[in-house]
Amino acid sequence: MNDCELMQNPMKVCFIHSGGDSMASFRYRCKMPAKYLNSQGVETFLNCGEANVVVFTKPTQEDDDLASFMKDQGATIIFDIGDPHFEHPRLGPIYESMLARADLIVTPTEFTKNLINEKGRDAVVIPDPYEFEQLAPHAEGEKFLWFGHETNTKDIKSIVDVFGDNGLRIITGPSKVPETTFYSPQNLKRGLEESNIALFPTSKGSEYKSNNRLINAVMSGLFPVCSNHPAYEEFKMFWVGEINTGIRWAKHYKSDLNDLVAEGQSYIKETYSPEIVGAKWLNLLESI
Repeated sequence: MNDCELMQNPMKVCFIHSGGDSMASFRYRCKMPAKYLNSQGVETFLNCGEANVVVFTKPTQEDDDLASFMKDQGATIIFDIGDPHFEHPRLGPIYESMLARADLIVTPTEFTKNLINEKGRDAVVIPDPYEFEQLAPHAEGEKFLWFGHETNTKDIKSIVDVFGDNGLRIITGPSKVPETTFYSPQNLKRGLEESNIALFPTSKGSEYKSNNRLINAVMSGLFPVCSNHPAYEEFKMFWVGEINTGIRWAKHYKSDLNDLVAEGQSYIKETYSPEIVGAKWLNLLESI
């Protein structure tokens, strides 16, 4: 069990996540909010420490047991739901238990918030922040990039044939997948710096996913070509539609792409910066 003990006032917050830096959800939903909260004078811990508010992301059975113990001790329990695994044969019962136990529920998307509402609970939307520093737009070339978890490589099968043996770089993991670049934050950062256009095809069943890949690609200077998806609807300055048509469009209008990326960067800085997203976490905690 995670080493988390109850602490009375002042507020101390512990973020619980079974993963580490290699997982985007740990960085976006735990590490980055904790860093901001610390900058605002809120003492925070990752997976350990004395706390009277405990935030659980991607909970395990051990986490569910800990949540029960901490709530009995008087702590406030926050359940941060990224992937809504309620139908999963192993995780489903854990998620249902955590949902019933939580004092507050957080989710990164409106789509998942609506799923939670259908289960009779309210939820607060706190999006994922962008992670990488802003780079000048460099979308005028034809170096294409797809990056994501290896379980989502099925999404790119319909477009790989368009590129043949070159022109599309794939960064994925956590396992080493043949003919791809092994995922690490460093390899992804390098891939974003060296590419021009990011591809975000999606498949049915992924509607709950956040837009964190898109906002990181845009802040890194790339133009995104996306399938229709709830999380991309606000980004009409980019291509959101049929993916292969978008690839042809981006190639044809490549002289216009840098201006569109610059417009997108301005919007994203005002909406998804670590400071703006961190302030939403602070507002949530101040509401307790």
